[in-house]
Amino acid sequence: MTFYRLPLLVHYSNDLSGTGDSVVVVVVVVVVVVVELVVVVAVVVVVVVVVVVVVVVVVVAAAVVVVVVVVVVVVVVVVLTAAAALQQ
Repeated sequence: MTFYRLPLLVHYSNDLSGTGDSVVVVVVVVVVVVVELVVVVAVVVVVVVVVVVVVVVVVVAAAVVVVVVVVVVVVVVVVLTAAAALQQ
C-alpha cells in the first residue's frame, strides 16, 4: 500500500536538482500517501461501524428472544394454574 512508495519519496527528496521535477514527484507521492491513509482510515471506520451494528442487532435479537420465552413461560404457568384451580 503506502510503504512501497516511501523509498521513492526519500530518493526524490534527496535529489532536488533544482529542475522542479523532483518537487512535483515528492508532492504527488505525499498526496497519494495521504489519500491512501485517508481511504484506509475510512475503511477501518466503516468496518468498525458495521461490526458495532451487527453486535447491537444480535444483542437486541437475543433480548427479544429472552422476552418472548419469559412471556411464553408466564402464560403457560398462568394457564396451568387456572386449569388446576378450575378442576378443584
